[in-house]
Amino acid sequence: MSAGSVSYYGKEICAGDDFWSMKKNARYATLIFIKAPKAVTPFKVYKTDRSAFKTVNSVRDELVINRRTIVKHPHDCENGRHYFIFDGHTRCQFCGCEFTYEKVMRAKPDYQTVKTVMRTSMWNDEWLHTALDRVAQAGLTKINRQKVKNRLLKSIGTCPADDGRQTPYYGNAIYYAQHGLGYCCRKCLEKFYGISKEKTLSEDELEYFTDLVMSFVKEKAEK
Repeated sequence: MSAGSVSYYGKEICAGDDFWSMKKNARYATLIFIKAPKAVTPFKVYKTDRSAFKTVNSVRDELVINRRTIVKHPHDCENGRHYFIFDGHTRCQFCGCEFTYEKVMRAKPDYQTVKTVMRTSMWNDEWLHTALDRVAQAGLTKINRQKVKNRLLKSIGTCPADDGRQTPYYGNAIYYAQHGLGYCCRKCLEKFYGISKEKTLSEDELEYFTDLVMSFVKEKAEK
């Protein structure tokens, strides 16, 4: 990280007092070390690929390319807008509030209820509300119920060997719907809807998930 990077990000990310002297005397490339980091203001960075981590410079370049900026995280716990981590504990990552979603999701709720639940997951909420790319937007009118059902049968009807990689990120509104509604893969389907990866989806389940995607497509088409 350069001095310019630290200046660019202000007080959100900064180097320790001894970092620059260590860097000056180092014989090899020096990675930044932050002792006891503390977020001044919660913020989020849009993740657009499958990389395991992001460097500050790569994030900055990505923000410039996509004309996005680092913004304050949109949680509002005092008014019920929590953001939960679905890791077995299901607690808000900001205030620690618990959320029991199993009973709600396993009852096959309607589209609006699913959207409300998915809002508690940052990843899914982002996919539900982001604008479609140009290819996906242009293809909205070509999507019909049978195409959606065929796509779901192929991608999540059974658990494939490459589970987690079967749904692309861009190019089709169905992909956005799957990521946003929590069934882009069997791992997510099990996580949010309680359907085991070992189970083959029934006809009723396929129809239900198709209904949700069609509601998403209709909503996007009306905007």
